[in-house]
Amino acid sequence: MQSMSEVLQNIPAVEGVRKIGRGEGETFDIAGAHLTWKVKALDSAFEFSVCEMNLAPGERVPVHSHTSAETFYVLTGSVDFYRINDGKEDWVCCEAGDLMILPPNSLHGFHNCGLSV
Repeated sequence: MQSMSEVLQNIPAVEGVRKIGRGEGETFDIAGAHLTWKVKALDSAFEFSVCEMNLAPGERVPVHSHTSAETFYVLTGSVDFYRINDGKEDWVCCEAGDLMILPPNSLHGFHNCGLSV
């Protein structure tokens, strides 16, 4: 049986470890939202991706769905998420520190109901 150090020596090293800092990443706009790619699918062997989204007060993303799951973590402010729960339309308010999990093919949309400053 191999020791842990022997096992680790047999794992091929891969380069590409990097930091994506604040304000860094490829930016794009879609459906009224402003996003920045932090991790693209190609970066994670198509396991996941990470986007940073800035949704100004009054901005919204219309109802849509995806074939893959999505997760939203609210950093600041609050966002209302549209969902269908037990066959009924529903809005859920998420505030800073809240996490919204959306399964594959779920209808969802979101809206920043905050007041413009």
